[in-house]
Amino acid sequence: MTVSVSQNLSLRAQQSVSKKNPTADGMSLASKNKYDCSHNPSGIVNLGVAENHLMKNELRDI
Repeated sequence: MTVSVSQNLSLRAQQSVSKKNPTADGMSLASKNKYDCSHNPSGIVNLGVAENHLMKNELRDI
């Protein structure tokens, strides 16, 4: 017997799950089409993620 998701989620959760998430959609699209100057020059450069290169070593060691 297959139980549908709606039977396991509250109405509020169902409404949240059913909404489109443009941020997640954009991140997914960007990750599937990454820019590379040699192999994919028409790809996407993701500017939506902050990286702290000054703390890279310290964060890696944690």
